[in-house]
Amino acid sequence: MNPIGLLMVSFLTESVVEIIKDILPKNVWDKTKKYIPVVVAIFFATGYKIDFFSMLDMEFSIPYTGYILSGLIASRGANYVHNFLGHSHKKVMK
Repeated sequence: MNPIGLLMVSFLTESVVEIIKDILPKNVWDKTKKYIPVVVAIFFATGYKIDFFSMLDMEFSIPYTGYILSGLIASRGANYVHNFLGHSHKKVMK
């Protein structure tokens, strides 16, 4: 896995979460907005076998731990991507 994979999962997570946000009713979104990006990012990291820790020669004895933790990292990255895109979009709109 290359480091770009983790960045791509963050971008993909951000895109999917924005779609989910538009679909869900506001009251449901307000209750789940912290958890949906985590679930989506872990899903993608596991599906694409993205293990950031294996790049650092760190191996876990429990299978899939690296994928899950990489998904958690990517879910935080999705928040940064969202903030970056939001600020960029606001600058373009001015």
